[in-house]
Formats: sequence, structure tokens, C-alpha cells
Amino acid sequence: MNFPEKDEYAGFYQSYLNNLKPIDFRIQFAEISDEITNFLSPITEDKSLFRYLPEKWSIKEVVSHLIEVERIFSYRALTFSRNDETEIPGFEENDYVRNGFADQIPFINLIEEYNAVRKSTLLMLQNMPEEFLTRTGIANKNKMSVNAVFHVIGGHQIHHFNIIRDRYFI
Repeated sequence: MNFPEKDEYAGFYQSYLNNLKPIDFRIQFAEISDEITNFLSPITEDKSLFRYLPEKWSIKEVVSHLIEVERIFSYRALTFSRNDETEIPGFEENDYVRNGFADQIPFINLIEEYNAVRKSTLLMLQNMPEEFLTRTGIANKNKMSVNAVFHVIGGHQIHHFNIIRDRYFI
């Protein structure tokens, strides 16, 4: 699975893609999930409500955001891989977080949900024929390949994992 070319995604995704290592992406994708789960699992319920600034998301809200974005982008990958030409709208991440009430969900449930969503995405990726990765579609008014969608999911996860690690546990 090759790293996506610049014409496979919108430029604003580059910062996420910069988080990825130049290794087999399918292996890296699974490793990202394991690393995040191992890091999050010891966090207590009280600590999961921590915000490093009052206006920033809690750890629970960040994990919920990872789940939501992976679901949305997995849908994009599925849609594009099936040559569905329906344009997919963008979404407002802050509205999703604000209306998701993640802070009221037990943290262990969020970790379980994160793992379930990731397993589903991994299985879709593993079972997808290689030639489907080059298929494209339009999301948020931008052309994107299936390959780029999966890479953005991974890079996005690392981006937020780094924020949790660096800003929530100083």
C-alpha cells in the first residue's frame, strides 16, 4: 500500500500524513491502534475528564472524536471504493463533540468502542482489493482516493495521540 500522491488528497491533510512512517501502512495502521489503546487504558475515569485548558476537549472527547472521524472517513473509503459518485459533505468536528456528550460515557466504553471501530476499519482495509485503493470520490468538495482516506485516518489518530501525550500529561 503506497503512500498517497499529492493529487490524491487536499493539501490540508498533509499535516496528518506527515505523522506517518515510511513503512507498510497496513502494519502501521494496526500498530497505531495498539499504541493508543495501551496508552489510554490505564487512564482513570477522573483523569479522562481532564482538559489542559478550559476551552479544550477532555480526553474522553478526544477519544470520541477519533471514533467519529474514523467512522466518517471509513464511510468515505467505502463509498469511493464502490465507485459511488455521490458527493459527501464535510462535517463540523466541534459540533460533533459538543453534541456527543462523551464526558457522560464511561471511559472504558469509549476505549472499547474505539477498538471496535478500528477493528472494523482494519478488516475493511485488509479485505479490500488493491485496485480499489486508487478509486476516488468527492468529500467536503475535495477529490480524494481510497488510499489517501485510510492514510488520513492513521495520520489523524497519531496527531491527536501526540496532543494527548504532550499536552494532557505534562
